[in-house]
Amino acid sequence: MSLIDSKIDSGAGIITLLDGDGGNRLNPSFLGDFSSALKDLSDNPEAKFIIIRSKGRNFCLGMDLVALEEGKVAIEPVVSAVNDYTSLLSDIYHCEKTVVSLIDGPVKAGGMGITAACDVVLASEKASFELSEALIGLIPANVLPYLFMLRVPPQKARYLVLTSAQINADKALNI
Repeated sequence: MSLIDSKIDSGAGIITLLDGDGGNRLNPSFLGDFSSALKDLSDNPEAKFIIIRSKGRNFCLGMDLVALEEGKVAIEPVVSAVNDYTSLLSDIYHCEKTVVSLIDGPVKAGGMGITAACDVVLASEKASFELSEALIGLIPANVLPYLFMLRVPPQKARYLVLTSAQINADKALNI
């Protein structure tokens, strides 16, 4: 069963991340389905623009570390997932159609990359944003190219990365 739904409604290509209550965790299957949905809508002339949204309380809480840890004996599944994620961000950013993310809940780690790669971000009062990688000893290396300079000035990006501070939609807009 796919955790991604896509459709076209009145000229809008809509990608819905269906596991919001589970965090819409990025794992190989999820990333593959997401990339396929994005490509299908990008190639479909009926879709004039693309919306990415979530069903449930979270937009995206980043990589599915449990799924990736299952491949801890072999590095290939981890490398594959990171490559798939990097490709997805590039595809969102370079999409010829306007890509809009609708945020109505928490966005963390890899979810920040998806959001930052979009052309337009619309966030409700329930939205929050957090680069939480530092909490587990990582840096958001794949997220930073889309965040740094495109959306956030260098010193503010540095603060967000080093502190893992959670910010609300109003503070994100001001940054």
